[in-house]
Amino acid sequence: MAGVQYPSGSAPADGMIQARWSSAHKQFFGTAYEAYDSQNSYSDQSPTGPISRVWFTGATGVLTEVFWPSVDTAQVIDSQFLVSDGKSFFFEERQNSQTKVEWLGKGIPAFHVTNSDPQGRFTIEKTIFADPDRDVVVQRVRITRAVPGLKFYYLHKPAVSNTPMGNSAQVSLGSKADVSGPHLRGTSVLPAGLYAWQDQQAQAVIFSAPLKQVSAGFTGVNDGYQDIHAHQGMTYSFETAPVGNVTVTAWIDLPETVGISDFDVALGFGTTTQQAGLTAQASLDSNLSALQAKYMAQWQQYQDSLFDLSGVSQDGGELFRASIATLKASEDKTHAGAFVASPTVPWGLSQIDNNAGLGMNGSRDNLIHGYHLIWPRDLYQIATSLMAVKDNASAIAALNFLKSIQETNASGRPWTYSFRTRGRDGTFPQNSWTNGEPCWGGLQLDEVSMPIVLAYRLWKQGAIQPADYWNMVQRAADFVQDFGPWSPMERWEDSFGASPSTISSEIAGLRAAAEFATQMNDWPRAQSYKAMADNWASKQNDNIETWTYTTTGSYGNGHYYTRIQGAASYSEVWNPNSNQIISLANGAGTYQEKDIIDGGFLELVRFGVRTALDPAILSTIPVYDATIRTDLPGIGPGYRRYSHDRYNYDEQNGGVQTDGMIWPIFTGERGHYDLERALESGADVRGIDAAVDPYIQTMEKMSTAEHYLPEQIWDSGARVGQTTGSATPLGWSHAEYLKLLRSRNDRTVFDRVTQAH
Repeated sequence: MAGVQYPSGSAPADGMIQARWSSAHKQFFGTAYEAYDSQNSYSDQSPTGPISRVWFTGATGVLTEVFWPSVDTAQVIDSQFLVSDGKSFFFEERQNSQTKVEWLGKGIPAFHVTNSDPQGRFTIEKTIFADPDRDVVVQRVRITRAVPGLKFYYLHKPAVSNTPMGNSAQVSLGSKADVSGPHLRGTSVLPAGLYAWQDQQAQAVIFSAPLKQVSAGFTGVNDGYQDIHAHQGMTYSFETAPVGNVTVTAWIDLPETVGISDFDVALGFGTTTQQAGLTAQASLDSNLSALQAKYMAQWQQYQDSLFDLSGVSQDGGELFRASIATLKASEDKTHAGAFVASPTVPWGLSQIDNNAGLGMNGSRDNLIHGYHLIWPRDLYQIATSLMAVKDNASAIAALNFLKSIQETNASGRPWTYSFRTRGRDGTFPQNSWTNGEPCWGGLQLDEVSMPIVLAYRLWKQGAIQPADYWNMVQRAADFVQDFGPWSPMERWEDSFGASPSTISSEIAGLRAAAEFATQMNDWPRAQSYKAMADNWASKQNDNIETWTYTTTGSYGNGHYYTRIQGAASYSEVWNPNSNQIISLANGAGTYQEKDIIDGGFLELVRFGVRTALDPAILSTIPVYDATIRTDLPGIGPGYRRYSHDRYNYDEQNGGVQTDGMIWPIFTGERGHYDLERALESGADVRGIDAAVDPYIQTMEKMSTAEHYLPEQIWDSGARVGQTTGSATPLGWSHAEYLKLLRSRNDRTVFDRVTQAH
């Protein structure tokens, strides 16, 4: 191969820098759609088998985290083009491009990305999808050169086994008769491409275009970025970079004349580099147009099978279809029903990962996992939203996953919080990996209650048989009855005590469990669960208002539900009229508990504990609006998590901490409340629609240009309404939107839980 410089030797690691993750503001997220098999699980016997177990994301116009072989295991930080003319400029695709991202079809997560040089010298277009039958991400690339002399390089930053540390890299230009080298992953010469691995996880980047030069390096020292940035071209040709924070680079052999070049890039995975390379090459050797068509057809068939709510949207169904694709794509394909909260590391550009690289065979305790974990609370929201579009199969899979990870007394030490102690039986992990292994070690009573409610709702729809889930329900309800209503954590995971949001789900869970017990002829439990729920709801001088409704607060007329009580000590009396101090998380300061308000009280209505016209609810609404509501110009009403929240960072200003911003979830929660209030007030059809439509429209305006709903958006300034660096997309946000559409369609709150009281 004339003009080709074969790689050799190992890159020196001295000076290797720490790694950071990618932006959590995703512009695309996709995976192949797979249907369940006859067991409501994923296997190659599925109608869409063999199963493709790879997920891809993108931000700033380039490929970012790619997950394999499960949706919780990131393998890549980013993968992008670099451009130079060899003498006068250096162009980094993710930093310097003008980017446009388009879905290839409504609700079909395949994407066309156009990155343009602001000076008009070239454009890079990529069509991105997953091979529907292999563990491969495909990029079909078209480069248009408007000036001569341009050189294009491909820079790939692996993060094998969920960490960029401890990776090893090797590059190859393929067979060379007169050169041999120390191939760390076997004796045979690897096909031309870029490779990385750690333990039994490996990846390969293979190109349909020829390569002129390749190199492996350590990030920040001798990687391709440093090389090309300094020299406007590649001067390094290291064959290997063993164990560290590595980067691999390829110089693609394209004409340097004005014109257009089309080629394909395949990122494949396997247990060895050879297997990963062969898998990627198999995709390239296939008819990629046919693979793309199959990918799109399978997603289209799924979308067509669902209950169409686009007619009640305000944007023609764009966010509706994107929400379905986003949620379904968040599910693991080994452990069906394991839907992660988000395929992101919030504020990833500020997240330094210095993990030692323990890999898949070591402990995962120190891995930076972001939100690609399963929270039972988020899973409940996602599962019920899929029920809203009549995908009960996915909701059943979620329930089965929860059933499989329910803890026993053998799962660990008893839950002990001062005098409150009980074995773990019946509880669920605060969050877990897709295989059910707990990640964080907390206990949240809403996450014990919501699985009961999910089972109840599926039962009442005729989707499951109660006997199949009675053991799960009974064990969870026994725990809630014994341990509640106090919770070591409420839904924001940073305070313990008695909170309206958690207690709402506990009461609903116990009432649902009472109906299960009646069905199963367990009369003592039926009576006990119902009595406990009714006591927490309405026992004189010892109920949810006694515990969490202040009449001496600092806001409005002083009468409103607080966010939480009893957060100063495990033994504190839940007195909402006391002057007890709470120390807020994230350095937000100390305040009186009765002066911290959130929207958790609205869950009392959603879970059927209070009516929308209950006096305590009505007196809290104006206080809620006055304290943490912001009307965003041109968008609509938005809400923060709670008073004085400080959970947010500004990556444009070096990751500095800011006040907590607006969460689209709460706009949806308020829309549900206003719909229920209109119903209870006797509003006609026009009045009901008028109550909810503004919230639907607001949520749609809160979504990104690519139709993703974030965790948080900015509340003011030049970026008002734009996503912060936190998770985008967030599954819970999309779930809330889907359920709001279903509620608007039915003119009744789809999510409202009603049981015999």
